Amino acid sequence: MLEEKKSWLQEWVETKEGKAWHQNYIDFWKMIPEKDRASYDLTGAASNGDLKEVSGLINKGADVNITHGFSRTPLHEAAWGDHYEVAVLLLKSGADVDAKDRFHGTPLHYAAWRNSVSVLDLLISKGADIEAITNPEFTGRYFTGQKHFWHNLYPGSKPIHFAIRQKSTEAAQFLINHDADMHVFDSRRASPLGILIDEQANPEYENHEKGVYKKKRTGIK
Repeated sequence: MLEEKKSWLQEWVETKEGKAWHQNYIDFWKMIPEKDRASYDLTGAASNGDLKEVSGLINKGADVNITHGFSRTPLHEAAWGDHYEVAVLLLKSGADVDAKDRFHGTPLHYAAWRNSVSVLDLLISKGADIEAITNPEFTGRYFTGQKHFWHNLYPGSKPIHFAIRQKSTEAAQFLINHDADMHVFDSRRASPLGILIDEQANPEYENHEKGVYKKKRTGIK
């Protein structure tokens, strides 16, 4: 069997300079207070749904409202991953139920998109704003890992917009049962009811934007 070739990085860390850099990194990390290290690790643990790790980090003093890429909090990550028990613990520990990411998306938006009814129920029971809207002016788009952040594609949207756009049927029904507004327009003049009607009338099309449909998967107008 052929020996797997090492990458340039693997080769570099074995050099004198690489070993020195690695040791300096370890020494620097040890200088950071345990509370701050715990806060740094909390987001990843919440994203992974690791309840035991989340609990341990909180006990070490981790900041449950710490933000990372695009201002997401651990609660955003728990909602995205449908990690109900982690979300419960974070909220009990003081997590902001209506925390906004860079584009004003709240954990409720994340849960609606992911069709996580259990997390939706939890968040609303803790006072989450069912009518929260994403930034009405942002029109760019970005990707991070497997997460396609819809609120920059659909600015000025409420959780019900996301649930219906994503065809998260259970989440949409849950939000409707909690009096979500089906007639409110997003920044592109699309209402949840209008989106639903358009998709029923035009099953081969999706993504209604300013009266223009884009054909599924082709990008052809």
